[in-house]
Amino acid sequence: SSTMQLTSLFENPNGRLENGQLFTSSGGTQGVDLHPYTSYTRREQLDVNSPGDDEVYLVGHGLTLARDWDGVPVLGNFTSKAIVGYRRIDFQNTDDRDGSRYQVFFNTEDATKDQTTLDANLVGSTWNDSISYVLGYYFFTEDGHSTIAQQIRLDPQYNAVDLAPGFTRDMGLIQTIFPEIDNTSHAVYGHLGYKLPVLEERVKLEAGLRYTYEDRWFANRQVTTIPVGSGTSVTGLPVGNTTTFPYTSDSTTFDDLSPMGRVSFQATQDLLTYFSISRGFRAGGFNGRASNTSAFQPYDSETLLSYE
Repeated sequence: SSTMQLTSLFENPNGRLENGQLFTSSGGTQGVDLHPYTSYTRREQLDVNSPGDDEVYLVGHGLTLARDWDGVPVLGNFTSKAIVGYRRIDFQNTDDRDGSRYQVFFNTEDATKDQTTLDANLVGSTWNDSISYVLGYYFFTEDGHSTIAQQIRLDPQYNAVDLAPGFTRDMGLIQTIFPEIDNTSHAVYGHLGYKLPVLEERVKLEAGLRYTYEDRWFANRQVTTIPVGSGTSVTGLPVGNTTTFPYTSDSTTFDDLSPMGRVSFQATQDLLTYFSISRGFRAGGFNGRASNTSAFQPYDSETLLSYE
């Protein structure tokens, strides 16, 4: 593919475009030298020949409702709370991706995302504050879409070099993908603490449990555009728009039960010692840039076991 051939432009350890790539050295005419722009190590500086711009428009709203309760049978004293949030993000980005003084790889992105969250919980204590607890429910939903265009083009101004066979000076390629997401997460959780009636109740045992369920949906398609006047030998595609990956969608679900435990000792008013163990969870999902069947597969969730 054209992308693979253009990738070799940056993988050449000599930092030069050589025969069989985009430019050739023939008849004493030197190819375009990208050194020191190509490197296998992290670059400390780079050049750009196109304007770069990031614009983020963020709108957020939040609402918190809380009430204190005293002397409730069994539950004792507690606070009930509901926190609702909404956020909308509009993001536009343009940048020069090749990091050289030549116009080769240019990227634009336009994305919109809406997110809504709810956290409702009870936080309290009972039995003369020897038992503390948290009970809650969490909800999260988001949907969004993006238009991501990657333009690979050789500017016609490079008249001083010879092109490799099959290439034209105005060769161009624009690949545009249109990813969409729709994700929902639910969780219920609880946390219980108990002060042992020894050592002036300075020893505390705690245990927690959280169940998470997530539903993830993803869709994408890709359109490849060959501008008028561009060479077509790289891709074999005609001039104009061609759907190179049709609209495809898929969904999957993830769930997990995450426990935790902790024992602590309040040695002094200013010194707390403890040992804890907990299980962490992050749901899987889809490759947001997937534009072929092999890449359009869900990846697994992640878990970890933490000791502290």
